[in-house]
Amino acid sequence: MTKPFTERRKLSKKARRALDNQARATWSVNPTPKKIDSAKRYNRKRFRNAGFGEDGSVFLLKREPCAA
Repeated sequence: MTKPFTERRKLSKKARRALDNQARATWSVNPTPKKIDSAKRYNRKRFRNAGFGEDGSVFLLKREPCAA
């Protein structure tokens, strides 16, 4: 047997939340747009981390002498 219909405004806060959660569908994709920063624009963070690896270690470029 089904429950009798009760107006939403007469439901308790807990019951309204449960009803909302049933009706709410989750998105498989985030609908907010992603802003892609311009490569021409100055980015302080990019230059600050230029000489460091992902783990924070410093890496140096080593030049090999040309065998001519």
